[in-house]
Amino acid sequence: MNKLKRAIFVTIAAILFATSVGPAMALPAGGGAIGGGTGLYGPDLGGDARAIRKKRAILAVRKEGLALRTADGGKLTEKHRAYL
Repeated sequence: MNKLKRAIFVTIAAILFATSVGPAMALPAGGGAIGGGTGLYGPDLGGDARAIRKKRAILAVRKEGLALRTADGGKLTEKHRAYL
C-alpha cells in the first residue's frame, strides 16, 4: 500500500509541476525573439510602444558595451566604463 501512495503522490506532484512551470517555459505569445533577432526571449510586451522602445534602447547599450569590451581586449577601460 505504501508504494501505491507514493506512486499517486509522485504522479500528482508531476502534474502540478507541469501545469505551473510548463506555461512559463513556453515562448511568448508575441512569437519569440525580441530586440531584432538578438536571440533573447522575453515576455510579450503587448504592443506597448514605450516598453518596446525602452527594451530596444537597453539592448542597443548592451550591444555597444560588448563591442567596446571587445575593442579593449576583453575588459573595459575606465573611460569606456564611464561612457556607458
